[in-house]
Amino acid sequence: MYDAFGNFEYGATGAAAGYSNRTLTGMGDLLHGGTNNPINTQDITSGANAINNGGTLSTIDSSQIGNVAANANSNGGNTGQVGSGGGGK
Repeated sequence: MYDAFGNFEYGATGAAAGYSNRTLTGMGDLLHGGTNNPINTQDITSGANAINNGGTLSTIDSSQIGNVAANANSNGGNTGQVGSGGGGK
């Protein structure tokens, strides 16, 4: 799962920086001895396509990360936010 997220982010970040999908997947191939796993290549391409089709990247204020955790703990971990550790109980 983390592998897919990392490859998607690599593709999205690379595309946002102006690199072509061919360059991004080519570097993945190079780093994997010539041929990257097709699933990894698909994840990279999905990230690049997300940006190329109008998606955007954003950052968070990292000083607020502790506040999110504190809020999650104060209400039993159910913040309703994806990836917050809450929800799915």
